[in-house]
Amino acid sequence: MFNTDISENYQDISGDLGDTTYRKQLLYFFDLKEYDDNEIIKKTNELYEMLKNNNNFIEIFKLINANNLYATLFKEDEGALIILLSFDYFYNFYLCFKDYINKNDSKENFELLKNLILKNN
Repeated sequence: MFNTDISENYQDISGDLGDTTYRKQLLYFFDLKEYDDNEIIKKTNELYEMLKNNNNFIEIFKLINANNLYATLFKEDEGALIILLSFDYFYNFYLCFKDYINKNDSKENFELLKNLILKNN
């Protein structure tokens, strides 16, 4: 299960509070009360299995793999997903995921995420 009702953008909060808010939102997204490496890995794998055949996410994964140096440290698209869960990308990824879950056909959030990936290149 993944929570899709995050209302606040942690990137709008400066300093340590923004970082703490990001970590809390990531746990909330994964429906976890506390950080657990094994659970995070399990949930990330479930998330990847859910998204790996979606054309919008395939495009995002390819863009990350082509434009992010850290992507080379991981296995192809699974590594791209891990990067998308990082501080720099999570909120924008979350908005795309929420659109996917709600079957919203709008490409606006995917375009914003693509632009962010290219900007951070």
